[in-house]
Amino acid sequence: MGATIHEINTVRKHLSMTKGGRLAKEVIKRGGRVITLIVSDVPGDDPATVASGPTVPDPTTYKDAITILRNRGGLWDKVPSTVREVLEQGLKGMVEETPKELVNTWNYVIASNMDVLTDLANYAKSLGMESLILTSRMDGEAREVGRYLASIALEARFRGVPIRRGLILSGGEPTVTVVGNGRGGRTTEMCVGFALSVRGIDGVSMISMATDGIDGNMDAAGCVADGT
Repeated sequence: MGATIHEINTVRKHLSMTKGGRLAKEVIKRGGRVITLIVSDVPGDDPATVASGPTVPDPTTYKDAITILRNRGGLWDKVPSTVREVLEQGLKGMVEETPKELVNTWNYVIASNMDVLTDLANYAKSLGMESLILTSRMDGEAREVGRYLASIALEARFRGVPIRRGLILSGGEPTVTVVGNGRGGRTTEMCVGFALSVRGIDGVSMISMATDGIDGNMDAAGCVADGT
């Protein structure tokens, strides 16, 4: 229903025994210390959002999770009754809130989407190709992002702006509003938006891939699209 990764993770944190700082809390209760090395795939690299922040204090609440489900296309009435029950119990204080502070805990982002883009740019340079990094914080509806990237590719193709030839690189985490029972995810949907915008035009193409290796509900990491 077009929910952002932050919204999705807010709900996840309040349904999980480990997410939203709860894993670290259990380790600390047993006298341990927690050091987390984080590989981020979310825009902005907020440790509290990556993997729903199992070792990071959580600023969100049960009330936030309920509000998100109510505001996103009536999801509140579509989720299992057990989900509603847990969230309502949390709102009433019957289930403990996620930790807002943690001691003896250190979190370090050691790799990010920008690192992927930089490595791709360096690889392109080693092949003698020009490249341009647009952003690592791309978001929005995936099909519209695909059309937007197509408009940039077409400017490059016909006007030499922002580059004449080479790779235009961008990363992030767009969203998908699911309206059917198709296969794929955000990278596939971006490719479709791109392909529809460059139909019949040669000299432009797009490869879109999920850095975690799986795009939505299929076993491929993404797809390739061009004017054909």
